[in-house]
Amino acid sequence: MKVNDMRTGALSLIFIVLLFAGINSTQTWALESDLELGKKW
Repeated sequence: MKVNDMRTGALSLIFIVLLFAGINSTQTWALESDLELGKKW
């Protein structure tokens, strides 16, 4: 396996992890804001 291939694989892995973390935190924030709205009404 070439160094370039390893670097590309690592970058794509990091990108996927960041993407997943971003989606996960966004969903958590949305759920919390929904709960806040539910309390107000």
